[in-house]
This record gives sequence, structure tokens and C-alpha cells, in this order.
Amino acid sequence: MIRFLLFVLLLVAAGLGVLWYSSQSLPDWYQQGDSQETRLVQQLSEQIERRGVGEFLGDKFAGVMNGRLVLSETEFNAMLLAGLRAN
Repeated sequence: MIRFLLFVLLLVAAGLGVLWYSSQSLPDWYQQGDSQETRLVQQLSEQIERRGVGEFLGDKFAGVMNGRLVLSETEFNAMLLAGLRAN
């Protein structure tokens, strides 16, 4: 009888140990490194450097003056994340 109780106690202790360890570890989807915002800012900076600041802003200004604004996927995502972060 004592062996059975010790066995049950050992199983309970092992179960609690597993639960404690799993609560202390990060989930599988968590990736350490640059955040999505940082990557988007870097992509947008590379696009601006490639085209030049004057050409980049000139194209955007001309589009706004004509009543339309054309955004690339990176620009749209950067604006969306900035808007979400502001709220």
C-alpha cells in the first residue's frame, strides 16, 4: 500500500514538474529576433535608398495632387502597423 501511494505521489510530482516547465517555456510560434515592424522599416528604408528620397517623395506627392495615392505592400503594412500602434 505504501509503495502504491509513493508511486502515485511520484506521478503527481512528475506531472507538476512537466506543467511548470511548459508554463516557463515560450510557445513554438515565438521567434526571437527582429520584430515585424523593424523588418518593415528596413524594407521601406531600402526602397527609399534605392530610388532616392527626392524621387520617392516626388512620386508620392504627384499622386496625392492627382487625387490618388499608390502604396506598395511594404508602405501599406508600415502604415497599418503604425496606426495600430498609435491606438
